[in-house]
Amino acid sequence: MSGKILVGLFVGLSIVNVTLLFLVVHDRWFYEEPEGAFLLTALDAATLRIGQVIVLISLLIGFYAGVMPSTETLEQRLLDFLHLVTRGGLALAGLTLALTVSGSVLGYLFFSSVRFYPRISQGSSAVLITPDGAELYVALPDDGAVLWKDLAAPHAKNEIIPIGKARDDSSQSIQIGQETAALWTPGEPSQLAYVAQTDEVLVTDVKFNSVVVISRRTHRPVHIISGVGFAPRAIVVTPDGHKAYVSSEQPIPTGQIAVIDLLAKPYPQLKEKKISVPSPEGMAIIGRRLYVATQSGASHDAVFVVNTATDEIMNWQPGFAVGVGAAIVGQAGEKLYVTRGNFPLPGDPKKSPVGVIDISGSQLEARPSISLDFNTTLIAATEDGHTALVANGLRLTAIDAINDRVQLSAALGGAPTGLAISNNRVYAWLPTVPQLLTFDLRSLLPGKPK
Repeated sequence: MSGKILVGLFVGLSIVNVTLLFLVVHDRWFYEEPEGAFLLTALDAATLRIGQVIVLISLLIGFYAGVMPSTETLEQRLLDFLHLVTRGGLALAGLTLALTVSGSVLGYLFFSSVRFYPRISQGSSAVLITPDGAELYVALPDDGAVLWKDLAAPHAKNEIIPIGKARDDSSQSIQIGQETAALWTPGEPSQLAYVAQTDEVLVTDVKFNSVVVISRRTHRPVHIISGVGFAPRAIVVTPDGHKAYVSSEQPIPTGQIAVIDLLAKPYPQLKEKKISVPSPEGMAIIGRRLYVATQSGASHDAVFVVNTATDEIMNWQPGFAVGVGAAIVGQAGEKLYVTRGNFPLPGDPKKSPVGVIDISGSQLEARPSISLDFNTTLIAATEDGHTALVANGLRLTAIDAINDRVQLSAALGGAPTGLAISNNRVYAWLPTVPQLLTFDLRSLLPGKPK
């Protein structure tokens, strides 16, 4: 009986670790390019249910092994068990012990690595702050350049960071363009995205219909991906760094989303398949779902959902006219905010809505929109998803994304074309000034100390 109890104890511990691997690790192993959407969906559902059952069984086994016998008896059985294992007399117990140890190590590693592979990738902007908060990048289409700056203290504490025509000596220019007829022709960099796995910055070039890959190590372009579509704007990278999606709003009313394989060797390669949606604009990703805000839908512009494993459209939600920007928000990324440009709020032409979609279930569900001053354009969300910052007209407005409530707003000297949030600091690029304004986000959140 003692051998059965001890074997049951270690089997229970092993099962807990196996459950950990099922519920967490398989989402990494099958993150991209499964054998099909059905296999992935079935795997998700099966492992979830199996995990729930196994957790319950392992708890019952552990309770029986730890509570039913007396302390002295259990201690003696443990000593006997260890003696047998060392002599090879209990192969099953030795195997379960090995599984327990290896499962614990693997479980710890995979749990610890989750922070390096986030589930959410927000939309792009003309302003990019690297995830470590060390560097700032700004796309300047009129200059044909991307500027980068070291944000080491005290620069990040300034209210205005000199950049562009008023930039200081600490910011450096990365020229974007191509050789044409033996002459250098500047491009028109538009929006930026970061690939954590390769430590590279991607920038869309509207003039040459391309994506330029910039090495963060050298701060120089290392590759140009041509033919991504006419007038490419937004770009978003899957959380695992496997793919990049580029939205091209032209030619209206068609448009497309190009797919770039970032793992192709020796350089990233453009996939032949294009995702056809009408004038795509803002994009954001959570897990394997790409959300795309679109235009040119006769006042019923839809938000499309694309499966990033198969690049097929899964679903759509109509009624989000003039979709401009998109951001995943909420406690667990259960909502999508959509800025809707100059689309007027019904009954109040001086207001514009921010659309809200519940994306927590298998079906999309539109929620009441959030009313702001006219013309909602850029949107950025904090890393925890609790706060969204929306550019509306000449203002930046903070929204409590948990309760969909408008907080405070700040007046700007112009309309921003780039917006980023990093560690409670807001960076807004005002090209007409030109200024890169930075301030503490908590100044717009009542009750949040600076």
